[in-house]
Amino acid sequence: MLLWMQPAQAALRLQVRFGEFERSVAVADFAQFAETGQAPPGLAWYLNRIKPADRAALRNALSQSLPITPVMVSHLLATPIGQELVGQLAKTLALPAVQAQPAIQAALLLGAAKTGQLRLIDALEAFPLQDLPVSGDALVSISHQLGNQLNSQNNLYPGLLAQISQAGAKPVAAGPAFLGAAKPGSVTYTSKTFQFVDRAGNSIQALINLPIRAGAIAKPALVVLAPGLNTDYTGLLYVGNHLSSHGYAVATLNFPFTSADTIQAAMAGTAAIPSPSAWFSQPTTISDLIDVVQRRWGDRLDSNRVGALGQSLGGYTVTALAGAPLDWTHLREACKRYADPNQVEINLAKLWQCQDPSQPTQTLNQADARIKAVIAVNPVTNPIFSAKSLQSIATPYMMIAATDDFFAPPLSEQLLPYTYLKQADTYLALVNKGTHLSFLEGTAKLPSFLVGPAQREAFGELKALSLLFFDRYLAAVAKPDDLIPPNSSLIVGLPPLQMLVLRQLDGQGLRSAVPLACTMESPGC
Repeated sequence: MLLWMQPAQAALRLQVRFGEFERSVAVADFAQFAETGQAPPGLAWYLNRIKPADRAALRNALSQSLPITPVMVSHLLATPIGQELVGQLAKTLALPAVQAQPAIQAALLLGAAKTGQLRLIDALEAFPLQDLPVSGDALVSISHQLGNQLNSQNNLYPGLLAQISQAGAKPVAAGPAFLGAAKPGSVTYTSKTFQFVDRAGNSIQALINLPIRAGAIAKPALVVLAPGLNTDYTGLLYVGNHLSSHGYAVATLNFPFTSADTIQAAMAGTAAIPSPSAWFSQPTTISDLIDVVQRRWGDRLDSNRVGALGQSLGGYTVTALAGAPLDWTHLREACKRYADPNQVEINLAKLWQCQDPSQPTQTLNQADARIKAVIAVNPVTNPIFSAKSLQSIATPYMMIAATDDFFAPPLSEQLLPYTYLKQADTYLALVNKGTHLSFLEGTAKLPSFLVGPAQREAFGELKALSLLFFDRYLAAVAKPDDLIPPNSSLIVGLPPLQMLVLRQLDGQGLRSAVPLACTMESPGC
């Protein structure tokens, strides 16, 4: 298999071009620079012609290990988003696409196989071509992105802590109300799987938890769970079960085009690859789920008092349900940059959103008035939503981000979008050392660097946050101070996985905490 082969010819030299300048540099010189920070004379000629910040970013990009295993690379390359990523990386080579793209795929596979993770320098050394004509501008573009993303993510948590303290809102440790909310409740409930057909004619697998209540007690509120890409409803079901043990009805489902079964069947070639734009309509599928639940079990729950919790693409889904209309003009304008031959985009969340920006969905506003409170975990929000569309949210809203999220980077996909929210009942939770998978069950077989540390503690944090949040805005049984003390912020847990929960964060506050925010997409920079 290609994954375990060594290339017949490994890359020896790069023909690097910056404008009118072109010179050959040994790959070994890049390796030495990545390892020691010292540049041999051949490479120093180039490095002296770029800014010091770009030199530092290049070294960081060459040596930084990304949380991608060889198997993940193989699976990723079998998808449309993987091919889009290869197309972006091909901009770095002055070769025809028909030659550049297979070479890049081989280099990524072989590079990841070398150490079990992926480093740019390993991919360069593994290239199955001895001489590589490289665009220096495109290489610097990659270095900028990787350097800015990694540096900003490393500084997010300490930067926000420092900024909050300077503003006089020193964080306090979680108290008894929060710690108690992570414990199971005493309400018994039944679970039932069922199927329904959504408005587009898709057969949907779903599950519902129904609390068992004695006497004439008020109907419980309903919480719907929206899974992310390549997962199913079991990934968040532990949260649903926790909420049901405290008296909530819970419904969840497998999305027809982004569930684990669908994606894996497409990769295996046993099912058609879904349309790149199919996921845009996921909010209407959740509304269809609520309709079905009302028809079948409306006598046992209140379907006009609904909370929604979603992760990743499910986070996008619940954000749209909360009232943010899709901004197709903003999406298309943002995606135009990716056609620039000197701009290389490697943000997987943005590449996913830009796979098919030409045709808007039939319904850009997919808000559901029955949704009264929303929690978005690691959501994908940018550029499908703009500042204007996010400002339309009037529903109580909590966004949860993780500093080490490689798949939906926290600065561009969560924190900057969060600063656009204007209504008062918003909360931001940032998990230090958390990843895109920290809050998902069923990840035990994945590498620890990908899942992140202390996952069981992460589960407890999400259980407590979701219960207190929905108790406050759906059941009205929690006091406002149970979530966050007044004029303060909250610290939950201990290292290696610690969470900061705060109310409100504007663009100025984010730029004070993380100056690199101004190198990203932000109207305020």
